[in-house]
Amino acid sequence: MDYNGPFMRFMWEGTLVELKGETGPTPSPISIHQLRRLQQTNSMEALYQLTLDQPPSYHSYSLTPASPSLSKSTPNPSLPTSDHPLLQTLLTKYAFLFQPPTTLPPSRPTDHGITLQRNSAPIFVRPYQYPHFQKHEIEQQVQQMLDSGFIKPSTSPFSSPVILVKKKDGTWHFCVDYRALNAVTVKDKFSIPTVDELLDELGNATWFSKLDLFSGFHQILMFPADCAKTAFCTHNGHFEFKVMPFGLCNAPSTFQATMNDLFWLHLRQFIIAFFYDILVYSSTLDSHVSHLESTFKLQIQHSFKLKGEKCSIGKESIHYLGHIVSRQGVHPDPNKIQVVLDWPLPTSVKSLRGFLGLTGFYRRFVKGYASIANAFTDLLKRDNFIWQDTATQAFQCLKDALTNAPVLALPHFDCTFLVQTDASGSSMGVVLSQNGHPIAYFSKQFCPKLQNSSTYIRELCAIFHYLCCSKMATISTWQAFHHSNRSKIHQKIVLPNGSHSGSTDLPLKVIGLRL
Repeated sequence: MDYNGPFMRFMWEGTLVELKGETGPTPSPISIHQLRRLQQTNSMEALYQLTLDQPPSYHSYSLTPASPSLSKSTPNPSLPTSDHPLLQTLLTKYAFLFQPPTTLPPSRPTDHGITLQRNSAPIFVRPYQYPHFQKHEIEQQVQQMLDSGFIKPSTSPFSSPVILVKKKDGTWHFCVDYRALNAVTVKDKFSIPTVDELLDELGNATWFSKLDLFSGFHQILMFPADCAKTAFCTHNGHFEFKVMPFGLCNAPSTFQATMNDLFWLHLRQFIIAFFYDILVYSSTLDSHVSHLESTFKLQIQHSFKLKGEKCSIGKESIHYLGHIVSRQGVHPDPNKIQVVLDWPLPTSVKSLRGFLGLTGFYRRFVKGYASIANAFTDLLKRDNFIWQDTATQAFQCLKDALTNAPVLALPHFDCTFLVQTDASGSSMGVVLSQNGHPIAYFSKQFCPKLQNSSTYIRELCAIFHYLCCSKMATISTWQAFHHSNRSKIHQKIVLPNGSHSGSTDLPLKVIGLRL
């Protein structure tokens, strides 16, 4: 509601309704003498007093803005912008979605709970000592969370210490060290999607919008019975969370489950969600506007707020999960590649693991990654870190390969895939391509059992990694395999759906043989 407009917005049966008032002459204040005269002449039917009050229920969380900043004359500084008029109009229409939350979120089926192992005693860890400047920061952030209702004073027997983590922009992120609590928590087995799996859904997309939730974890409630377990202690008080805090071991699973529940009807249709990084993708601008509006309505309906500063709306090329995604395909984030190039020569196993972890994230862009990284295998063994010239060459080779990484095409699952495989005595390599453009590179070192297996077994091992597409042609580099005993192949090939490869109706070609 905005009295400066004047207008009122609310959701009714899944549709955003806007009521606009008529602008008339500005009413003038009445004097006390005029008020008494109206009373004496019985010219007043009733008197009303308007007071500003808090919303009576959680469901007004996202429908009632905290301030009249929705007025057209007062721009919202957190509102993202777009170069396209249709998208900018849509953003203006849903500007209140980018307002910071001022009350607790509503209760949902995926509210977070903490299940402890049997016979676990309450966890109490003494608070850490903090520098003077951090004490002031902790006091400020605690007061902000108290004012918003996210935390409350606690008398719980549980207590975990607070730590401040510095962000890229120089501000501090308030975290609680729940390692002791996590050690006695029963872990969830919720499946988290992989980045490669999500990017494979973007095949026909040309328009992209990235949405970032405002303090995403804090937009999910804790079970009331488990709030006491989240208690933390600072130098000036003992508090507990009413919303899901950062640092709990099962919090990522709860949040991903909430996103899946929120977008289940549109997941992998035009929305993919990786925790609080939500990507809306479309093939045309008109459909993108429609998809964004559907996404906004869902978030309003379920009382989620967005952080406008981190949202990117209506882009033809966008940063998402460490990659640059566009209609041309996907390639690594240049900033991450620069980190790889600046990485010094490892002097310990920990440093080498860090380098391999970063480069391994982009291994799908490197042809023969396993063969190159094979030089580091022995160095990772205990008490065997002896850096030699072969390791230096492999180290530089990985840097050069990522620097010249190709732009990989996005897959189209209604077209034929081409899988090219090669297997040596120690490792295998696979190139997945479509219409002459590489989609992904895959390589893996063989275990001792496969190293001692026959060549066609090693080739089949490489092929099976990509037997998940409806249409696939496979090319093997070992020509002798074309003339191998067909009966042996029938004994080895079983498709992912459980059927055997003997059916002549399958659109599958393995090393030139129609099975």
